[in-house]
Amino acid sequence: MIIEKWKNVQAYEIGKLHISRNMACQDRTCFKEINGVKIVSLADGAGSKSKSETGAEIVCEKICELISTKFIDYLLCFEDEKTNQAKHKKKMAALSKEIISSLLSCLKEKAAELNISVEDLSSTMLFFAIKDNHYIMGHIGDGVIAGLYNENNAYRVRVISEPENGERSNITFFVPDTDACEHLHLAAGRIDNLRGVLLTSDGAGTVLFNGMSVDDNVYRLFSNFQGRQHTEYSQVVSKFLREIVANYSTDDLSLNILLLEDSDTSKISADYANYLLSDIASSKQIVQKSQYCYYIDSSIAAEREFQNVDEVKEYLKWR
Repeated sequence: MIIEKWKNVQAYEIGKLHISRNMACQDRTCFKEINGVKIVSLADGAGSKSKSETGAEIVCEKICELISTKFIDYLLCFEDEKTNQAKHKKKMAALSKEIISSLLSCLKEKAAELNISVEDLSSTMLFFAIKDNHYIMGHIGDGVIAGLYNENNAYRVRVISEPENGERSNITFFVPDTDACEHLHLAAGRIDNLRGVLLTSDGAGTVLFNGMSVDDNVYRLFSNFQGRQHTEYSQVVSKFLREIVANYSTDDLSLNILLLEDSDTSKISADYANYLLSDIASSKQIVQKSQYCYYIDSSIAAEREFQNVDEVKEYLKWR
């Protein structure tokens, strides 16, 4: 029997340049699961701004909350993309304005509290959200969004959102910019053969991605997550950033990874089985995809039906 479940691991590490200048790490990440929506986000605070790490944290948290609660409404905004480009363009402009306005509202509130300008909270923003067989993603500024795809029984990583820089490579775009709406790139679609998503700031992105080419370590970041608990693997990812990537970049380093793991129940340990099933409370959170495959999602709202993992296993006829 196969059990499918989305897992997340995230890490951010201070770069050598910020260590030498006694500055804080300005990268932040977030992951939320709400009503069947899985969303990862990442923000890279502007290096020249005094409280950009605070802004990055606010942006990460707020975008996850916003997209999670309005996923279906936002997905419907893309319905004219293939049939009416003029109408689609207007809807995207309105959606960009709504998203940026929501983020700015939170940033302005924090700026007033700290008695600083909203520009001091500047950061980039990347997010990728999944519900059922659909996704919505957004990107403003530098950094990379990449996807892991299962194509013809082989795995391939593709860059699905590239960094956007200004006139110089070290200039990019931030959420509080006056023209932020024009630089917020939004996309949506189906996730039929998507098996994983990776978000990275430019610090790690310039090392792991060279144009459209992909470093082998990106594949390892996905494959090595298979069969491991996120609490353990987050330490592995942090060590990778500190001891490997930091040799090639002085910037802050961050990664946020979402993986759809498929576990063969006959080949995993009892401890790992308990990890996979420990947050399943109801049969409503279990979807039978085929005779031998079940998808589990604890974020689906449901009243408690199972009292322990053994009852979940009994329901699944675990073997």
